[in-house]
Amino acid sequence: MKRFLAKQLRFLRDVLTQVGRHDDLGMAAEIAFVMMFAFLQALLLTVAILTLLGVQEDVFNTIVTFLGNFLPYELSVVIRRHIIEIAKSKTGGILVISLIGTVWTMTTLMFTLKKNFERTYHIQETRGFWKVRLIVFNIALAATLLMAISLVSLLFGLQIARYVEATLGYQHLLATLIRTFRLPIAFVAVSVVASLLYWAMINVQERIMEVLPGAMFFSVLWFLSTFGFGQYMKNFPYYNAIYGTLGAFVVLMGWMYLTSLSLLIGGEVNAEIYRRHINRKLVT
Repeated sequence: MKRFLAKQLRFLRDVLTQVGRHDDLGMAAEIAFVMMFAFLQALLLTVAILTLLGVQEDVFNTIVTFLGNFLPYELSVVIRRHIIEIAKSKTGGILVISLIGTVWTMTTLMFTLKKNFERTYHIQETRGFWKVRLIVFNIALAATLLMAISLVSLLFGLQIARYVEATLGYQHLLATLIRTFRLPIAFVAVSVVASLLYWAMINVQERIMEVLPGAMFFSVLWFLSTFGFGQYMKNFPYYNAIYGTLGAFVVLMGWMYLTSLSLLIGGEVNAEIYRRHINRKLVT
């Protein structure tokens, strides 16, 4: 037992050494910055799609109120104006522009991740230009969908359950299932996203099950950091006094930074496992 624990501690030490050597703390800030752009573009695309579907004005008011909770006042005013203009225009041109913006920012985010994963594995890309872009585009679509599912389950699962209870009855089976499985569904969705990123974005011969340890490590670390960050914000809510109207925006950027750092550390875990596997092959 002691030998096993010592082995795991040496492994974690080596992972943390690589985290410092590859400057993951700095690279996480770069990824978080791109992630913010991708988030805002995806939000505008969502508004454009809802507009063409003819949803009620209350939906847009809810989106604007949600944005006002964490964006700086000046920025939220600008985005609010754009959302209102999009909702009034009801033209397909805005949908096309927002779709292009979303695809561009999401693929930029994927390429930023890919660059850091390659540095983690100490490899260079040798696949074809269009093949890499097709992979990145497909992974961006899959990651967006699965992360939307996980965030809806994690952030709005209880509200959805209460709505089902109020509409269909307190003891309705669907509400019970949502309350019971919202966290497992979010965990599985996040793990699948991380597994796809680690498996498809890196030009090494690995099966998807071989990248699962890093994906699970990321998922656990992300849930713990998100929970811990939330508790800190709940118990020490002084950021508004320090940052003023930028307070909630800083909180959102902080959460994105923790997400990016967790993703990079999960990649370091897989890279360390891969290097040890290769070394064992060379020895034998």
